[in-house]
Amino acid sequence: MKIGNIKIKNLPHPKTGNVILNKIIEFIILPIFLIILIFIVFPILLIFGLIKSIFQKNNIHPENRNDHILLENEKFKITSKFVYLDGDNEIEKVANEFMEKVSDCGDEFGIIQFISEKGETMLDYYPYTLFRIELKNQILLQRIKSENEILTSELISFSKETGKIEILKEIGLFDLEKYDKIEQKIIGKNYNQNSELTLDFVIDG
Repeated sequence: MKIGNIKIKNLPHPKTGNVILNKIIEFIILPIFLIILIFIVFPILLIFGLIKSIFQKNNIHPENRNDHILLENEKFKITSKFVYLDGDNEIEKVANEFMEKVSDCGDEFGIIQFISEKGETMLDYYPYTLFRIELKNQILLQRIKSENEILTSELISFSKETGKIEILKEIGLFDLEKYDKIEQKIIGKNYNQNSELTLDFVIDG
């Protein structure tokens, strides 16, 4: 596994487009769309939501709804659940601050926390993005942390055998989205600042 340097670039802003067309959309099409939304779409969604909630209440146990297994072997069982951003514990506060600095309207992303149900690990004390690369003996994750009132994130490696954590690279205020196997790069975004991060990352074998 080889880790290179981080590169950050600003993404182009969407083009404004034709001014006249924008005015037509603003004063004619938009009000019509809002009327349809209020009197037709919202009632349909409300009815659908009520039916769905009744179905879930009768068929799904709420305590299991957000549980996902990160790892389960002879030494560890680690599950995850989504962090509620309006909460008031330390993990929820850090997650909410990270979301505010990285996301933009309509570009929110999931933040989770881990629960070590078997075996003791240090994973439990931080929030994480959904980024994950699973290798033979380790799992790569993006951990969010705030130390001395400085908010950041880092790429870490979690050992499946020992439960030890190794910090691989500081990422900062970016949401890591994917690993491009062809380009051998990890790609992240900061939607709030309209910027993109790339990290050269070669996985041996």
